[in-house]
Amino acid sequence: MSNKDTQFKPGESGNPNGRPKRDWTVQSLIEEAMEESDESGIPAKKIIYQKLVSLAKRGDIQAVKEINQRLDGMPQQKTDITTNGKDLVVKTIMYGDNISESLSTEELPA
Repeated sequence: MSNKDTQFKPGESGNPNGRPKRDWTVQSLIEEAMEESDESGIPAKKIIYQKLVSLAKRGDIQAVKEINQRLDGMPQQKTDITTNGKDLVVKTIMYGDNISESLSTEELPA
């Protein structure tokens, strides 16, 4: 039997149906649980977020950070980098909602 006999033929997949889909995923289980209501009819996600706001009102800094990150997004992190006495210049270009950064090691005037 030659190596050619065992290879896939052009245009033919080794697993044409792919991996079978699962009936559940972790994300779907969490989403389902968050929609479940307690005996008063309030969904779990509303109870959880009310608790988060309550903790923030009492001064829990982690709760405050979590709310800020959900409402305003994560703060941008700025870093100054130098290598062998040369400044690393970071150019940021905005394309719609996407940010593209290119790095170069140009020598800057002293």
